[in-house]
Amino acid sequence: MKKIVLFLSAVLLTTVISCRQDDDNFSTEDYQNLELINKASQKISDSTGSTTVFEGDPIAPPKK
Repeated sequence: MKKIVLFLSAVLLTTVISCRQDDDNFSTEDYQNLELINKASQKISDSTGSTTVFEGDPIAPPKK
C-alpha cells in the first residue's frame, strides 16, 4: 500500500510540475508596440469605410 501511495504521489507531482508552462510576461515596450499595431489597423479599417472585403467577382446564380 505504501508503494502505491508513493508511486501515485510521484506521478502526480511530475505531471503537475512538468506540464506547467511559464506565463507570458509582456514588457511595457511590448504593450506600446501592440497598441501601435492596433491603432494602425483601426486607421486602415476606418479609411476603407467597410469592415468586410469582397475579392473577385460574385458567383453567378445557377441556371434553372
